[in-house]
Amino acid sequence: MAAAIILLARPGAAQDPGSGTVLASVEDELGGVLVGATVTLVEVPSQTTYDGVTDSKGIVSFEGLARGEYLIRAASPGFKTLERHLTIDRNRARPLKLQLKIDLSESVDVKERKRPAPAREKIDQNADAVAIDDDLLAGVPMSVGSDRVVDFLSHFLSPALGSVSIVMDGQEVSDLTLPPGAIDELHVNKNPYSAEYRRPGRARIEVLSQNGSKSHHHADGSLVFSNSGLSAKGPFMIEKPPLQQWMGDGTFSGPLHRWNGSYLFAGSVFDDQTTGVVNAVTIRGPFRAVLPQQRTEGVGRARLDLGPIDRLKLTLKYDYQSKHEVNGGVGGLVLPELAYDSDTIVHTVRFNAHTILSATSVNDTLVSVERPTEAIGNAASGPMMVVNGAFKGGVDQHFRRDEALRLEFQDIATQFRGSHTLRFGGRLRPLFGTVTDASNFGGTFEFANLDMFAAGRPYVYRVSQGTPTIDYGHHVADGFFQDEVRLRPDFSLMLGARYDFESEIHDYNNIAPRMAFAFAPGQQKTNFRGGFGVFYDRLGESAAEQFWLYDGRRTRTLVMTDPSFPNAFAAGAERIAASSRYTLAPDVSAPYLVQTGVSVEHELWRKTKARSGRVRSGVVAVEYSHTRGVDLLRARDLNAPLPGTTKRPDPTVTELIQLESTGAMTNNSLHVTFSGKSGLFDGSAIYTYSRTYNNTPGSKAAGRVSFTLPVDSYNPAAEWGRADFDI
Repeated sequence: MAAAIILLARPGAAQDPGSGTVLASVEDELGGVLVGATVTLVEVPSQTTYDGVTDSKGIVSFEGLARGEYLIRAASPGFKTLERHLTIDRNRARPLKLQLKIDLSESVDVKERKRPAPAREKIDQNADAVAIDDDLLAGVPMSVGSDRVVDFLSHFLSPALGSVSIVMDGQEVSDLTLPPGAIDELHVNKNPYSAEYRRPGRARIEVLSQNGSKSHHHADGSLVFSNSGLSAKGPFMIEKPPLQQWMGDGTFSGPLHRWNGSYLFAGSVFDDQTTGVVNAVTIRGPFRAVLPQQRTEGVGRARLDLGPIDRLKLTLKYDYQSKHEVNGGVGGLVLPELAYDSDTIVHTVRFNAHTILSATSVNDTLVSVERPTEAIGNAASGPMMVVNGAFKGGVDQHFRRDEALRLEFQDIATQFRGSHTLRFGGRLRPLFGTVTDASNFGGTFEFANLDMFAAGRPYVYRVSQGTPTIDYGHHVADGFFQDEVRLRPDFSLMLGARYDFESEIHDYNNIAPRMAFAFAPGQQKTNFRGGFGVFYDRLGESAAEQFWLYDGRRTRTLVMTDPSFPNAFAAGAERIAASSRYTLAPDVSAPYLVQTGVSVEHELWRKTKARSGRVRSGVVAVEYSHTRGVDLLRARDLNAPLPGTTKRPDPTVTELIQLESTGAMTNNSLHVTFSGKSGLFDGSAIYTYSRTYNNTPGSKAAGRVSFTLPVDSYNPAAEWGRADFDI
């Protein structure tokens, strides 16, 4: 980025012929004036100095100047200081155009002090945030698998706040599909009330991905291997089952000097070869078997960063994810004949442009294309049999094919206006998909016990029928505005608002206000924080698919009591009970949370070693938060048997399940967080005391859709009590 300083030196019309006037106009290359720029004239022979500051129009003038040689110096915050020689001549004006470039260098001032002034007065510097860099991540013990990072971070999240949002490089994504070598930093609960994000801080994971090295080529890798041949046999094993598990990670990166950029390639593969142990009872007696099973997962990232000019940075990323499972679903009472395979592949391309428009304006643009495909099982050629307490066999009923195209367009601008930092932007995410779900199209017979199975007398038969393929669109959009202002050196205030839209919910007043403050009186060791926010959640495409497929018109589930066996339709269609259906309440609205919180933070110690420069610090934060869930989604059977009877109001329908936004939740939490660096300890410790009550049975977290029915569908308010996840 550059700024133009246009100078016009001319003799003064009403002054001494030997004097002159200099007018300076300071602008950036987009024509925007630079207000408050400092312009200095130095007369070379006498070293006399004349100082001026540009006005609201970006102009400064110097009058009554003697003829001769001058040095002109121009400076503006964020730009490199420029110096040029200027001659003032009585005979003619000498126009001069100068270019100021934005100063992108980083200045580090190292001073020896006992305790640096904390930055706790900033909204996004809350001490109860959990930050994990790549070095700390490498040393944390975690389970294997592509979702191991999210599983580990779930310990720092609050289930009362709903479904987890993963924000990767500013983009909300459905899964964290990055290999460990491509992760730079992870944050939980950073800036919890920011209007930029859809979910609260303790329901959000922010991920900053790694870019390539600009100085040298670098490669690293790791391999973890385990095999049953290296393990001892268990005391109750007749023979050791063949087990094998391995996981490999690798990263390769380096500079691209010609394009002022870098590249990075990272990948991770996990392979788990285990066995499914069957211990069932069939009509022929006890049945025991061991079936080999395999689960393979792989993720990869290719990244290219280019800086063609100082004010523009371009980033291109390609992500790959695959999951493959062989002989899944077998074990326990499930016989080997019900084994099925599954495959999932996701391709994603992301393009980012980071543009410095001026010294006070930055813009970030994102375009992404994602192509997921999924295949589970095969079309059923016959029914499945379920004998309670004995076995499950027959023909597997899993059959699903899913492919989609997810597009995303996002633009966020940042502007610095004195003590104000403004951020605003929006996102559009259209989704177009095709799903085929022919699960249980072969039907399932259920028997009370082995004797009934031997007699061929099932007590119920369930089968899905209809057209299992649908083409659908699921679109979301959002926009936000946020202003963080530094009212005084020790007090900051953030005000903002957010709007969320989802195509399946015809509720268009989803405006969510947000507010937060940070107060560090006297820049001392103790500071105070607080915030308020409304957070809207979504129905989600998986729940929407349930209504698209099982609305009673495309696909229906038939239920027959005391059916014929093995042909359930042999006795005639009159014995078939009508299908169960799923429907969305006409007045359904977006569920939302209202959260209020206050916290106190205190710095326990901070010391810097003179020789090594290492900082030892310790901060404790105590936060109380109250969260209220409003219009939460819950299911209810509109055709449930009337109280005191077993008869349904509509005998032609079994269950008529309606999803409504009539649920509620309340949560009170106390969080104590310690973060510090001392000796061998470098990390955070968190203690949470929480109580949650709701009336949405079966939900694992507030806002998540659950189709678990209440005990009494005519009195769902009786479900109010401790939440299922509140343990």
